[in-house]
Amino acid sequence: SKGNNNFKAKELIINQAYSIFNYQIPTSITNVCTECCMPKDQARLLLTTTLNEIPLELLQEYNDGAQALHFDRKEFNYFLPRYLELISQFQFTSAVDVSLSLKNLKFDCKELWTMEIEVKCINDFTVAFFEKCLKTKLFSDNTQLIELINMLHISGFDVNLLLPIWLADLNNYSVVHLEQLISDNFNYRGKMHTNGFVNSDLNSILEEWIKSNKPVILAAIEKHIMSSFLQDEQ
Repeated sequence: SKGNNNFKAKELIINQAYSIFNYQIPTSITNVCTECCMPKDQARLLLTTTLNEIPLELLQEYNDGAQALHFDRKEFNYFLPRYLELISQFQFTSAVDVSLSLKNLKFDCKELWTMEIEVKCINDFTVAFFEKCLKTKLFSDNTQLIELINMLHISGFDVNLLLPIWLADLNNYSVVHLEQLISDNFNYRGKMHTNGFVNSDLNSILEEWIKSNKPVILAAIEKHIMSSFLQDEQ
């Protein structure tokens, strides 16, 4: 079935990530402060635990602690497949805010992303993850889709590439997420509320997208509301 194929495709992307980002195990943890943010015994555990078995809480400590001025990309890239695997299961690698789960990816820094196979893997993962989000009713801990879009935006991914996918799939849960985005985040003037974690650039992108596609979006929401109403009547 199509659903099963989609699941296998996402699983394959994660497997590919482990193969592509097959970086050497770091000899020590240098990207996060191991004096106060991440105790040395936890840092040691991070290095000695099999990569695909690293617990979420341990990776959250690594992600959220005070970051080094000279960031070691190879160290981060070693852990990246586990980041992607957990995030693909809606287990977010920041305990501070979902949006910060991939803050160190810096996918828009082209000088950091010179290997085509790595770039393709991140692109494939992001599209597959977003498609999964559109077909999922609930994520975790009342997380909203805008937070996941913001996570991808903060990671350096161009979310303009994802919005056409949403527009082409305005049914079922994708419409529910759209209704929630508009009702919870927009004021009566069609402007988004300010949010401490949502980047102002992302606000502008979403405002312009909704404005440009208003007829299609309104028609999809109206159809969904009427469909729900008729089902309730039966």
